[in-house]
Amino acid sequence: MTAGNAMAEQWLRRVEVSTLRTLLLSTLLLVAVALYSWLIGPEVKAIRTMYGMQKQVSSGPTDDATAARIEKKKAELAGLRAALAGMLHNAPPHELESRVLGKLQQLSWDTGMELISVAPEQTREVAGFEERRFRIKLKGSYFHLYEWLTRISDDPPFLVLQKYELRKKTNPKGDALLDVDLMVASYGMVQ
Repeated sequence: MTAGNAMAEQWLRRVEVSTLRTLLLSTLLLVAVALYSWLIGPEVKAIRTMYGMQKQVSSGPTDDATAARIEKKKAELAGLRAALAGMLHNAPPHELESRVLGKLQQLSWDTGMELISVAPEQTREVAGFEERRFRIKLKGSYFHLYEWLTRISDDPPFLVLQKYELRKKTNPKGDALLDVDLMVASYGMVQ
């Protein structure tokens, strides 16, 4: 037995059991406080902060001026949507067709796709709206087609892709090309 062990044993014999318990409980309490302060406390604080922010956001605008500005912007947006719908969809069918043709040709030039043909289909009524469909044939690369498809509904007249068919071809240089058949639609008010 070493001298350090002997001293620790003598000290333990002299200390009463109640003092030893108090010392052990104090140490455990100190460890618990340290854990809470360094690990649990910041997480609880972050959760409370997020809960407060969520409650504030869900309660809406806090002052009348902000609420009035929001309502004014909503009214402006509704007016602009109505004006746009009127400009595009209350136009005669031949005017919309020429706008669609112009958009498709410009889009093809901008993206590098070759526009082979555009054929308007029979107009029909769908759920209270007039649906104008167009059958389109294109030729180009995968990347040009991707750009073309991502930009088709960017600007008026807005077009919705309904059907597509892709056929892979290879040009004499060995590049992969696609022959593309699409069906797109534009919707407007029933006339």
